[in-house]
Amino acid sequence: MAKTGKVNKLEEREAKRRSAVAGFIDEPGRKPVPAGRSDGRELKKRYCLALKPSLYRDIQQLAYVQCKSTSQMIDELMEKYIRENAQLLEDFRKLGR
Repeated sequence: MAKTGKVNKLEEREAKRRSAVAGFIDEPGRKPVPAGRSDGRELKKRYCLALKPSLYRDIQQLAYVQCKSTSQMIDELMEKYIRENAQLLEDFRKLGR
C-alpha cells in the first residue's frame, strides 16, 4: 500500500508540473503570437542595465511624482539623448558598422 501512495503522489506532482509548464510549450492547435503590435508601436524587449542605486532611487521618485513607470522615464531619457546626438549616430552608421 505504501507504494501505491508514492505512485499517486508522483503522478500528482507530474500533473502539477505539466500544468505549470503547459503555457511554455508549443501545441499544434495553438494560435501563433503576432510578431508586431497592431497599433504600429515597437515591441519592447527586456535588457539588464547596471545603475547606481542612488540614480535608480531618484528616477523611481521622479517617476512616482510624474505618475509614470521607471521604465517610461528611462525610455524617455534615452530617446531624448538619441535625438540630441543624432548626428553622432548618423556618423557611426556611415562607418558601416
